[in-house]
Amino acid sequence: MTEGSEAQSVIIDLPLPRSALSPNSRVNWRTRAKAVARYRDAAYLVTRQAQGGARRRWRRAVARATFYWPDRIRRDGDNAEASLKPAFDGMVDAGLIVDDSTAVLTRDRPVHQVDRRNPRVVIEVREVRT
Repeated sequence: MTEGSEAQSVIIDLPLPRSALSPNSRVNWRTRAKAVARYRDAAYLVTRQAQGGARRRWRRAVARATFYWPDRIRRDGDNAEASLKPAFDGMVDAGLIVDDSTAVLTRDRPVHQVDRRNPRVVIEVREVRT
């Protein structure tokens, strides 16, 4: 996290989203609801920790997700990004941003890397000052 006169940023490090969170997932609604709740809660906790307990309530922000996959299998980037919706909701719950509408949170195209030892998604959220 950077502070001072420059725009601030927060790094959110989460496990890769479960397949039940994909828009193409064909799971029972209850299974999906549990996966959404768990991922949202995880994002909330990690965001609160990354903020040091302070609620920032940024009015405008840009987020960039970097997916670290365990292998080189080709994946649909749009579906991967859509599976992060509960994570962005968790960030709102934690008070990082006002809400996750497109007027408040702009999402850069995700980056895809390989990390066989530590698959995860790292989301950098940067404040946009106007």
